[in-house]
Amino acid sequence: TISKDVHRTLPKVKALKTEECIRKMHNILFAYAVRNPETVGYCQSMNLICAVSLLLENLDEENAFWMLCSVVEKHVGYYARSMCGLKVDQLVV
Repeated sequence: TISKDVHRTLPKVKALKTEECIRKMHNILFAYAVRNPETVGYCQSMNLICAVSLLLENLDEENAFWMLCSVVEKHVGYYARSMCGLKVDQLVV
């Protein structure tokens, strides 16, 4: 779940361990799950993309949200409930 994942995201990165940052990650991931409930919702590993987005955007919550949207929606086959893109790649390998 989002609440569990944000606390264990990149444990050695101190900037992500503040209450403010944990709250921002939770807000971003929850907002994305609401934005796209049918196709993706929330799935594990989105917390890592969220964390990196926050770090790249100097902890700006809105910019990090839109970066997460861009990455996830560009690679929707990986971040779909069926994980069809991932399954195709596994067959190729």
